[in-house]
Amino acid sequence: MEKEILNALKIAIKEASGKAFLVGGCVRDELLNRSFNDLDIEVFNIEEKYLSSLLEKIGPVDKVGKSFGIYTFKHTNIDIALPRKEIKKGHRHQDFKIISDPYLDYKEAASRRDITINAFMKDLETGEILDFFGGLDDLKNHKIRHINERFIEDPLRIFRACRFAAQLNFDIVQETIEISRSIDVSTLSKERINSETDKALLAVKPALYFINLAKMNKVNTFFSSLIVDDVLLNNLTLASALKNELINPLKIMYLVLILNVEDGYKFLSQFSNKNCFNHDIVTMKLLYLQLDTCFDKIGIFDSFKRIGNYQDVVKLYQLLNKERAEIVDDILFEYQKYDAKEKIKAQDLLAIGFGAGKELGTLLKQANKLLIDLEKSEVLKLMEDLWRKQKTAS
Repeated sequence: MEKEILNALKIAIKEASGKAFLVGGCVRDELLNRSFNDLDIEVFNIEEKYLSSLLEKIGPVDKVGKSFGIYTFKHTNIDIALPRKEIKKGHRHQDFKIISDPYLDYKEAASRRDITINAFMKDLETGEILDFFGGLDDLKNHKIRHINERFIEDPLRIFRACRFAAQLNFDIVQETIEISRSIDVSTLSKERINSETDKALLAVKPALYFINLAKMNKVNTFFSSLIVDDVLLNNLTLASALKNELINPLKIMYLVLILNVEDGYKFLSQFSNKNCFNHDIVTMKLLYLQLDTCFDKIGIFDSFKRIGNYQDVVKLYQLLNKERAEIVDDILFEYQKYDAKEKIKAQDLLAIGFGAGKELGTLLKQANKLLIDLEKSEVLKLMEDLWRKQKTAS
């Protein structure tokens, strides 16, 4: 479907004496032979009113950028926009005045982007690549470089640059690191930081995200109490190699972050409002710490039941604590045997003669704990003996 729309768009734009360019990440990823889904297109030399009617003739579209005219073809990943200028008018990340201008100079249109490798323009008709800021050289040399001094106008660009470094395994040039040190990022929303961090943690080299934030002196603003040392960076690298084996790799990467943080929930809350998600990470850390001793088997088994992806925690633990891998394997084997057993129920104890009430709940927990080492029939026999002793004593 996308191919047909692109062909129709190419013809329609040419007939209207306009020019259309693929821009941004899709051009970068094509040059790097990386897969991509989203196609962003900028259309020049056509007024917005006429562009809107032209697009509707090709297929159903939605206007998703009310103030600056972004159109998306329904049921596709194709976005169409007019070139635009952004004028900073406040201190917050979103404090920009957006001005669409179909007759904007190509270089000026590209200059609003953050880094050189995101500023390519590919002529939709001829396939020619326009590169005004040395992005092709930076791709070749694996460099992340800001385009110009306007980089400082949007503090989110710092986190984007660090995220791209992690995704592409590129180095951020020293000039970009230095200019980033002067930027105040405290006005950014948690949601923005959370989004970039999610992407970075699932990237090829997640450690690079935090290495570069540390170089830019930007760790403390949203990640205070995180110590970016060799232990953390090594753990992130090792855990990243596990991603394809995990049920929920993102949760495991966040677990790695909080392993050496005293208050994990407080730490996560600095940059995330996803309370349930954060609670899951903290619960996973509890299981991780329980595996350090394997002393409280019933506690570990309870954690296994509460955590839907407990296998992920076990895999991470064994990866980072190889000397205890066999011990944890034994615990897993015991849990599988325990989990397969029919559990003692309240009616089983009531049938023996125990009365209802709080004591019954305590006895039920004790009985099911005994199932770790005994069969159900053996546990019920012990409970009958206990009931007789209590009856005799009374």
